[in-house]
Amino acid sequence: MDLNLKIYDIINEAKAKLPKLIAIVFSIIGFALIYLVFLYPPIFKSSATIVYSGNKASSISSTSSNIMGSFGLSLPSISGTPSPEIVIQILNSDSFARTMVQKQFFSEKFSREISLYNIILDDVDITATNEYLYQAKTHFKQETLLVSKDRLTNVINIVIQTKEAKLSYDIALEVLSLLNKSFNIKEQTRANEKASFIEERLLFEQEKLSSLEREYIEFQNNNKSISQSPALKMKEKSIERELG
Repeated sequence: MDLNLKIYDIINEAKAKLPKLIAIVFSIIGFALIYLVFLYPPIFKSSATIVYSGNKASSISSTSSNIMGSFGLSLPSISGTPSPEIVIQILNSDSFARTMVQKQFFSEKFSREISLYNIILDDVDITATNEYLYQAKTHFKQETLLVSKDRLTNVINIVIQTKEAKLSYDIALEVLSLLNKSFNIKEQTRANEKASFIEERLLFEQEKLSSLEREYIEFQNNNKSISQSPALKMKEKSIERELG
């Protein structure tokens, strides 16, 4: 009997406190919504989509959106026909991120043009030490630049997100510009390597030809009666074939 009374008392006490608990929960939710809507800094995004037809980039479309609206501006295209793997490799590389964070952009918060690592680390007084560049580079790769690829279509989506609308757009422009330059450097390097290989091969063949010519002249000078010797005649024809 006493146990039943205790359970009854607990239930009544819980019922009495329930409105307060509900009020507390709704208050927390309300404060959270107010913070998200009015106090939490908005994230502005600029995006570019690289569309492939087969193995070639057929078009690049861009959007720049945020909470208030979107920009009606166009982004530069990427020259050449880089494969999706090369594009992603360049975008995700440490050297690409390190180069980007050292470039200067106008910041509305600081009201002037400063290096991106200063903007990311929210400190205009720091200098480009390895420690700060590493922090900024890591943040850029994980938070600022988002890259994804559709496995079926090879469509690559590039998204830049920051707390300033124009900054996001400016970074997106610079990302595509640097991507284009990086790809051109890769292509130029490959072309130089190919040209170097061809040049070395030509020199080798020229030296080989010169050596055969000297051998042929020496053979003729040392063997005046070639027609009287079948073996010498075969040797002469062999050298002539190699000379082509």
